[in-house]
Amino acid sequence: MTTTTLLFERVGLLALLVHDERDPSAADWSQWVQFYATATREHNVRDLLVLSRGGGPNSRQRTEVVNALVGCLGPGAMRLRTAVCTDSRLARGITTAIGWLYPMR
Repeated sequence: MTTTTLLFERVGLLALLVHDERDPSAADWSQWVQFYATATREHNVRDLLVLSRGGGPNSRQRTEVVNALVGCLGPGAMRLRTAVCTDSRLARGITTAIGWLYPMR
């Protein structure tokens, strides 16, 4: 699915998320969170590959995705395997912050 600031898709048991250099809008991020929660709950997706040219979620958006994962998987129910490919230090820091709230490996 393509939104104004994001591209995301499920490929088998892998979720793919692509950010451009802009941060996602609230509406785009909410679409991603709904997609990702459904993929983890209904399709057993446990792997996430993120490609970012620098854009990333703000603190409210990070909380939104963590709350969705806790809601569909339970707190700390399973470590999600996540890989982030980016040259942006900020995007890597965002990944670390999400990992503090919800365990990833």
